[in-house]
Amino acid sequence: MKKIMALFVIIMIICSSCGSSKQDMQLDVLQARNVAQLATLECYYHNVALCHKDDSSTWRFWEKNTKFWLWDKDTDFWIEYDGIITLGVDEEQIKMDVDSNNNVSVFIPKAKVLETDIDDDTYDESSEVTGAGTTEPTDAEESEAIGKAQKKMEKTAKNDKSLLNNAQLRVKEVINNYIQEVGRVIGVDYHVIWKYE
Repeated sequence: MKKIMALFVIIMIICSSCGSSKQDMQLDVLQARNVAQLATLECYYHNVALCHKDDSSTWRFWEKNTKFWLWDKDTDFWIEYDGIITLGVDEEQIKMDVDSNNNVSVFIPKAKVLETDIDDDTYDESSEVTGAGTTEPTDAEESEAIGKAQKKMEKTAKNDKSLLNNAQLRVKEVINNYIQEVGRVIGVDYHVIWKYE
C-alpha cells in the first residue's frame, strides 16, 4: 500500500511540474526529500511492561521508634501491548547533484528511529495483568513501566542493523523511482550513483 501511495505522490509531483515545458522540468532535491518522507518503515513489536515493587502498600503503627506491620502488599503487574517503531532518515540530510552527463549523485544518511508509539488497538484494560495478592498499580506506576518498555523497544530497534538497512534501502527505492519517473517524462536516461552515510 505504501509503495502505491509513494508512486502516486511521485506522479503527482511530476504532474505539478507539467505546466512547464519538458525542458524546464528537472530533478529537484526538495522533491526528492518530500518523496523520502513516504519511505518510513513501521515495525510492530509485541511489548511487555513489567513492574515489581516490594511493600508498596503498608499500614503501619508506630510506637517508640518500633514498626509494627499490620499489612504489607507488593505491587506486581505487567501490561502486554504492541509498540510501533517508525524508522526513516533525516530527509534534510539527503543530497542530490546532477552533472552534465546525466549522472545523479544521491547521498542518503543512515536510518534512525523517528518515533515510538503504542498501537491503541492492542492496549486496553484487558492488557493489564495484576499479580494475585498484590495492590492495583497507580497510573504513575503504569506510565513509568510503559515508558521503560518503550525505551527498551527503541534501544532494540536502534541496535538492529538489518532493520535500519531496510529502512535506508526503502528511501533509496522511492528516490530512485522519482528520478526514473522524471527521466521518463522528460526523455532523459539518468545514471544514479548512490552514496551512503
